Amino acid sequence: MELPALQAVVRAMIMSALKGNRLTQRYAIEYLERKEERHFRARLERFARLEKLKVQGEAQIAEHRRQGMPPPDLLPHPDDIVLNHQTTEVWINGPEFPEEVAVFEHVAELRNLALMQSALWDKTSEARKNPPKGEGICAALFFATLTDTVLPRRFRWRDGEAVGLMMDYAGMTRRDLERRYAIENDRLMRAKPEVSLVSLAMQTEIDRLSAEFFDRLRRAGAEGGG
Repeated sequence: MELPALQAVVRAMIMSALKGNRLTQRYAIEYLERKEERHFRARLERFARLEKLKVQGEAQIAEHRRQGMPPPDLLPHPDDIVLNHQTTEVWINGPEFPEEVAVFEHVAELRNLALMQSALWDKTSEARKNPPKGEGICAALFFATLTDTVLPRRFRWRDGEAVGLMMDYAGMTRRDLERRYAIENDRLMRAKPEVSLVSLAMQTEIDRLSAEFFDRLRRAGAEGGG
């Protein structure tokens, strides 16, 4: 494996320092100190930039609320910017680009589809209505709940929302729910957003795993509610 010239020089210097060469030891220490200083400065600059964005975004949202206007479309959203003032670490728990918003919205709809699948099993399987003692959680319900926990906060179910959805599904006839599920499933499979930030190989693997999971859900439903 070939290294760029600068990397090769740095590597040789560090190897020489490790072997006990005092001169290169001093150079290596100075080099690492400068590198650490640059890294720390960059981290502080990023923290300050995102902290400012968070404060400005919160002020914009508050102003829109006072004027009775819809909330502004902000990326990243201030609620998704998480600051650690003790360590100066900062991370964004949510989308930074419009195409990422589409992905999270799509995942949230898949979560709701899995919840609908669970309700459908309740209507179509006697095993679901009278589960044997010790039976585990429904696979579709588990998937929906797990997906909701890993979504950014803004895309998660609000308090009572999942219960409300289940009550809506419970009030539908089996035939109507089957029809609605088929329509939603077809729409979501066709409307899958493309993400240019993900490599083709990674996107292919994501598609494979997604298709495999929903195939398992369908098989489980055919066998009596999984």
